[in-house]
Amino acid sequence: DNATLGGPSQTISKYGILNSDWYVTIGGDGFVTRIDPNDPNIVYSEYQYGGLARFDKKTGEVLWIQPIEDKGEDGLRWNWDAPLIISPHNSSRLYFGANKLFRSDDRGSSWKAIGGDLSRQMDRNKIPIMGKLWSVDAINRHGNTAAWGNLSQISESPKKENLLYVGTDDGLIHVKENENSEWRKVDKISGIPELAYVTVVNASQHDENVVYAAFDNHQQGDFKPYVLKSNDKGKSWKMISNNLPENGSVKSFAEDYQDANLLFVGTEFGLYFSNNGGKIWTQLSSGLPSIAVKDIAIQKRENDLVLATFGRGFYVLDDYSLLRSANPELLDKNAHIFPIKDALMYIQKDPLTGDDQGWQGDNFYLAKNPPFGATFSYYIKEAMKTKKQKRKEAEKDAVKNKTEIKIPTYDESRMEVDEESPAIFFVIKDEAGNVVRKLKGENSEGINRITWDLRYPALDPVNSSSVNDGSNSAWFVLPGKYSVTMLKRIDGVETQIAGPMDFICKPLGVPSIATKDRSALISFQQKSSRLQSVVSASLSVLRETKSKVNVIKIALMQTQDTTATIHEKIRNLELRLTQMNRKFTGDEIISQRNDAAPPSILSRMNKLTESFYSSNADVTEIQKQAFHIAVEEFEIVYGSLKKILEEEIPFLERQLDTLGAPPIEGNLPIWKRE
Repeated sequence: DNATLGGPSQTISKYGILNSDWYVTIGGDGFVTRIDPNDPNIVYSEYQYGGLARFDKKTGEVLWIQPIEDKGEDGLRWNWDAPLIISPHNSSRLYFGANKLFRSDDRGSSWKAIGGDLSRQMDRNKIPIMGKLWSVDAINRHGNTAAWGNLSQISESPKKENLLYVGTDDGLIHVKENENSEWRKVDKISGIPELAYVTVVNASQHDENVVYAAFDNHQQGDFKPYVLKSNDKGKSWKMISNNLPENGSVKSFAEDYQDANLLFVGTEFGLYFSNNGGKIWTQLSSGLPSIAVKDIAIQKRENDLVLATFGRGFYVLDDYSLLRSANPELLDKNAHIFPIKDALMYIQKDPLTGDDQGWQGDNFYLAKNPPFGATFSYYIKEAMKTKKQKRKEAEKDAVKNKTEIKIPTYDESRMEVDEESPAIFFVIKDEAGNVVRKLKGENSEGINRITWDLRYPALDPVNSSSVNDGSNSAWFVLPGKYSVTMLKRIDGVETQIAGPMDFICKPLGVPSIATKDRSALISFQQKSSRLQSVVSASLSVLRETKSKVNVIKIALMQTQDTTATIHEKIRNLELRLTQMNRKFTGDEIISQRNDAAPPSILSRMNKLTESFYSSNADVTEIQKQAFHIAVEEFEIVYGSLKKILEEEIPFLERQLDTLGAPPIEGNLPIWKRE
């Protein structure tokens, strides 16, 4: 009961899809919406019982265009969710269904009925409910229901203009083969209960003779799925429900626009697909609850499968195209990388600042965007197992087969403990064959996905707690052609198992000020990021050195024979390290008084690189100047720190050993057998 809405499946905002990205076309309950394929600002929306409007997205204007009864004509009977289509042959032509089919050739400004009443024209008052006929005074006898006997489905063949199919809520299918022919009624199909609601009539995009249909008989206590195919324009039908679950009426249907054998059905309890024309159906359930899938749409440009569910929102399967090739021959391979769609390169907008919900609180609703970058869909026939996993499986089989469990030897147990877990890796190369990124994938049986964010790896200093999956990123790569290869790593040995597969990275849109030299930008980003990495690592070493000097002082306090000279040296070294730290991070004395301190090396580097993640603009003169100053200041401090590490600290440590000081943790002590 919250109107008819339009919204994006993805945005260029880092937050995802917000409520503010959606807009209302018309009020009432939400129903069928059709968008002009040549002008997305022209939107046809409706509310219950055929309330149809033409909405201008550009101006917000709403023009009501519902067909009306002729003078003296009985009232039209509209379905609660009246069927509406735009002709695939003429975007100005609409077909709209009441108990008659209406056609407009001027975007709904005028309508003409194509023939008469297409329902069974039965008197619903003579149909028993709960085993009896009811008085007109029965409470809510026909309340909150559509006037029975109306069209529920319309389809025009994309292969042949004016080849029309309609379905009704009282179990009929009608076929009109051309503009001048009469309607041909299909009222009896073997295996289909009489009066079953027609939920699908879908003319094939590949063959003008092929049409699909589905029936829903739950109103008579029958929840079986009924999906049919006709190869002769509805003259004869074949059931293709096959292995669909017995309990789950079919609500929706879609046919892939490239592969005639790839079909989708939405049922009362989820979505199923078949890539062999309906012989075998497989459930698509990853992330989708067991809910009624009431409508299915295919976005051809993106190969996205879009679902409307009953009460649980919209779901989008991004780029379902891999299902076209997921045949038995492919699934028999050990590994495979599916074709990769072009990756769009852009800087994600940050309209709110902050992460996640932009500090807006939990009442701020958003839906996550698909992962940004190039998405690789890959198949692994069988996940690689560790020695321990294999042993556990063997033990499980032994218990099942009532055979003796083999106890591993000490050497075998050591091998289990010492083993490196098998892993899947992806290596991305540019057109010249240079490696630009390595990513760790899921070692999981079946079809998986991993997304590369179109950036080089970060050059940040690493330590024992750093993530070892290649996920840390730096700046954008150049637009162009790339390839990805899948490898497995077992006991340190890497073996290629799939690929290479080529793909394209291309910019989305053109900035107001075009980048003149993207290669020069990346070159500058590389040397600046390397400098920042060296600066950061050097600062870390400086802090560790200060800590070590403090440990040396503690060791001296526990040494019996020391001199004033060594204490003076250590104190002098402490002061110099403190001055170096101020060069790196800034003068805290000035800052504590809220005065403007001279820029530190670190602050210059942060200013220099802060635009690397938010812009692809050409290098500015300010950035070049900041880099030049940072290099000059850093090299002086770096030289002093290097001398301390290579000469002064080792000299002090040798003196400590000579004086018999306690060993310092982390240093290998001098050892001589006495």
